[in-house]
Amino acid sequence: KIPYPFQFSHGPLASKESTRKKYGIPANAFAVFFNFDFRSSYYRKNPEGILHAFSKAFSATDNAVLVFKTMYANLCKSTSKQLHDLAAQLNLEKKLITIDDFIHQEDVVNLTNACDVYMS
Repeated sequence: KIPYPFQFSHGPLASKESTRKKYGIPANAFAVFFNFDFRSSYYRKNPEGILHAFSKAFSATDNAVLVFKTMYANLCKSTSKQLHDLAAQLNLEKKLITIDDFIHQEDVVNLTNACDVYMS
């Protein structure tokens, strides 16, 4: 992780272990984190590119997982299905952890901290 080039106040961080447990991320996994809103620019955020890159980098790595923190998949059902179909085609179904919900900024910071890599 590269530290932010600026300081912001987010309060004390939850432990990596408790955050991983809360969101179903295995304790021993190498976790790659990606955050996007389905109502935002899907093609600019390029979640399909994230799936392809993760597949190329980690398909042979047993303990790697990709954590997608999303919002509004229920309002964009065809796009969400398209994304999950691609994950299936890339054999990533068991490596993909999807959190489709609003979570407070404090939890986003904790989730980012609990993962090993943030992919953008």
